[in-house]
Amino acid sequence: MPLTDAQENVAISLILDEWCRRSATHRNDPKSYATIERILALRAAGKTVAEVRSELFPETAADADSTVQGEPHA
Repeated sequence: MPLTDAQENVAISLILDEWCRRSATHRNDPKSYATIERILALRAAGKTVAEVRSELFPETAADADSTVQGEPHA
């Protein structure tokens, strides 16, 4: 089911909030603007919200893969 515009905005905002926390960067920092552009470009290229999140946080995707395969988290 495709996301509505409101759901899309919330999902992107939450991903950006997480990125800002992890990188210790304020939302008004130029690095944040570059990340917003990257998120929007990935979505425009057809990536799902989950795929965008995996691109920004590859270690999270690796943790999920290891859990699925029965490996404990490090």
